[in-house]
Amino acid sequence: MRPNIPRTLGFASLYIVGFFFFGAPPANAATCGTPAACNSAGVAATKKGDFKTAFKLFEDACKGNDASGCYNCAVFYLQGKGKKKDYSKAFPFLKKACSAGDAGGCYNGGVLLLNGMGVKKDGKQALSLFIKACQGKHYG
Repeated sequence: MRPNIPRTLGFASLYIVGFFFFGAPPANAATCGTPAACNSAGVAATKKGDFKTAFKLFEDACKGNDASGCYNCAVFYLQGKGKKKDYSKAFPFLKKACSAGDAGGCYNGGVLLLNGMGVKKDGKQALSLFIKACQGKHYG
C-alpha cells in the first residue's frame, strides 16, 4: 500500500502553522522524558512567568521522585507564587523533597513543624528534619 504523501504533508503543515501561531504545545510528563527534564522545563516556564505550566511540570517531576521538582512545588505554596500561600499544602511537598534527598526540603519542613505553620507543631519531628538537613549540608 502506497502512503498518501499529500495528506501526511498537510497534517505536518497544519502542525507547523499551529506551532508558529499558537506556540509549542505545553510540556508535560509525557513530553519531558524524565522527571529532571520536567523540573528543568518548569524552571524555564517560571522564568517566562507561566506559573500554571511551571507548577504542573514541577508536580510531574515530583511524581517521578525528583527532589528539586518537589521542592519547587513547595516554594509555589510558601511564597504564594502562582498559588495561594498555603503552608499546609507546601508541607507534603517539602517532606517528599526531603525524603528524596533535598536538604532544603528537610530544613523548611522542619521550620514549619517547629513553628506550627500549616501543620501541627511537633518539635521532635522538626528536630529529625533539621538533622537530615545538616547531614545534607543545609545549615539554614
